Amino acid sequence: MKYVRLLATNLLVLFFALILLEVILWTIFPVVAEGTAITKVYKQNIRGVKETVTYKRNEFGLRSVSMTQYEKSQNLIRIFCTGASTTQQINQQTEDTWCGLLEIKLNEQFSDSGYRIETASYGGGGLRAISNALYIRDYIDKIDPDIIVTLLGINDLLLNGGPDYVYSSVVEAMRERSLSLTSVIHKYSQVRRRWHLIRLNRSIKSGKVAKDFYADLPLRRKEYHDLAFKPTLSRNPDPIDEFSEVISWIAGFVTEKETPLVFLGQPVLWGEEMSVAEDSALWMRAATPDGGVRPSGTWLVSEMNRYNRIQQQQALNYDTASYVDLDAVIPKNLDHYFDDCHFTDTGSVRVAVESMPTIIEVVKKIIAKRQMEK
Repeated sequence: MKYVRLLATNLLVLFFALILLEVILWTIFPVVAEGTAITKVYKQNIRGVKETVTYKRNEFGLRSVSMTQYEKSQNLIRIFCTGASTTQQINQQTEDTWCGLLEIKLNEQFSDSGYRIETASYGGGGLRAISNALYIRDYIDKIDPDIIVTLLGINDLLLNGGPDYVYSSVVEAMRERSLSLTSVIHKYSQVRRRWHLIRLNRSIKSGKVAKDFYADLPLRRKEYHDLAFKPTLSRNPDPIDEFSEVISWIAGFVTEKETPLVFLGQPVLWGEEMSVAEDSALWMRAATPDGGVRPSGTWLVSEMNRYNRIQQQQALNYDTASYVDLDAVIPKNLDHYFDDCHFTDTGSVRVAVESMPTIIEVVKKIIAKRQMEK
């Protein structure tokens, strides 16, 4: 009985200590739920990108050339770019990413307008469209973007459809997020947020993220080319159904927020006929119920077109949405890609340049509307 009372007393002390710690952290040293500022210098050996790269992320967990706060001045137009690793671009300087380049080039374009353009990007290796939809839902009001730009499709195509894949509707995913104990604790606990950030920062600052993703490319390529070759394949359930529902939800949700939306069609190196060097650069296997396989270029091109057409169709459904067919205009060669879909510095420039005309028109409309409201 004495030990039970001692245990109960210790648990009670620990509980009140945690409460006190939470109060102190919330009052004096609060950390936002989105992330924290990180700066890490990477050394890498990847064709087409700089050998030394400084990866930076601001205190909101976003990559941005200039964003330092959520609040916006009247003359600021904020563009939020969201996607996966091709948006995060951990192997590039912020100003060399396509989102960073958009900010630089758009400010040159509108230098005499009296308005400043600011871009910020969210992405991560392996993220599917549903992850971006959840992020948009949770943070759109904080970020308060004037334009949202998405680059989605590659991971939904390749990573969904494996042995453990189960179709998950947007409603189910959002309900699971709302009921997740981890998400609830992360939302209300500073202690949880700090522990999460300590682990994340340690991983990024150690270089593990970059090393895991890029340093093993030769091995990944070898493993990929050792896989069974499949000229064509089908998957049941077809992952494109989930992607279609998520893209439809994003388009509808963002439209309800009265925010212009630009879908960037996912560009890829894949072609029906590829050179030996281009084929050798590939490493991203396709998930199937029987495991990962190496599909033909013909199948990959056909599938990517299906995913991009879904985005194009959603853009046609809304007056405030647009579509840019990047896959049709970015040359499919090793000057622009160093693997299946990740951009070299030249490739990122091309993404920004090809996206510019559509985004410029949207920015012009925003400026015209603001001037009318003055």
